[in-house]
Amino acid sequence: MLSPAVPNPNRPPPPRMAPVGSRPTRTDLVEILTPFLEKDSEDDKLSILDLRVRDTRGRQYNPEMQATIAEALPSRLVYYLAGMYCEQLAEGEPYTQLAPAISICFLDHVYFQDAPSFHTRFRLCSPEHQPVFTDQLEVHLLELPKYGGSIADLPQARPVEKWVYFLRNADEMEASEIGRWFQDPVFVEAEGILEMIQKAPDERLRYDMRMKALRDQRTNLEAARREGIAVGKEEGREHGLEQGLEQGREEGREEGREEGRWIGIVQTLQELLGEPVSKPEDFAAWEHDQLRWDGHPIVLAEWVPLRGLGGISSCAVGCERAS
Repeated sequence: MLSPAVPNPNRPPPPRMAPVGSRPTRTDLVEILTPFLEKDSEDDKLSILDLRVRDTRGRQYNPEMQATIAEALPSRLVYYLAGMYCEQLAEGEPYTQLAPAISICFLDHVYFQDAPSFHTRFRLCSPEHQPVFTDQLEVHLLELPKYGGSIADLPQARPVEKWVYFLRNADEMEASEIGRWFQDPVFVEAEGILEMIQKAPDERLRYDMRMKALRDQRTNLEAARREGIAVGKEEGREHGLEQGLEQGREEGREEGREEGRWIGIVQTLQELLGEPVSKPEDFAAWEHDQLRWDGHPIVLAEWVPLRGLGGISSCAVGCERAS
């Protein structure tokens, strides 16, 4: 027998009908939910969302701001998105009650270097033919630095473009400017909240501390990047030196093998001609190039001290060159 359904504050609400002729209020449109994602056991990871809201259609949203690119950002977004989606059902409830879960991430850095658009939407779909498997899970990535619109573009701008411009420039705009360029009252309300934060000492202190922490983090990341580049260059130089030394050793070994080969021929000729066989150290004064002539390996006559046997000496030279 199925257990009775356990109440879940984050499950989709039943549809609500507004009175005929009335306009939906801001409360009707958005409901702020608890930012905690439930744990199945004490060992599970506790996940806390920056903000979690639900509209009147039951769709849940997790909007968040990222001043720096968090480590494993895609995995992090998908993890929170899956948590929001799975939490909607209580035990025994049908899957048909599931509503879409949507993650919206505002990035103050460029994440996709090759993508021209500042707004990228991700869904579950086939990479071959692009049919959408479901619209129940979505991730929206908004890379703020990519938006190049000016204030003159705002009258024709889409809502998402207005928000991106607002987020990038509101701190430098007066309230009168925001009211003139942003007709939707929601922007004026947002500007009022920003002004309140700036004037409230505690909130201003929190804001300043957060900005300081972000600057410190960026400075540390840049220092680590530069250190990594320097270490990489040094390792590259050391690797190059090692390669050069090894190449030099190999070339030296090859030259030594070639000299040893022709010294052996000289000693063989001396032995065949009945002459005293020279020792290896006797050849030390000769340069390596003296064992070559016109690009061909030869044994020079003066290497073979044949007293009065010029003909045989010349023959020896000719034979070696012919070989």
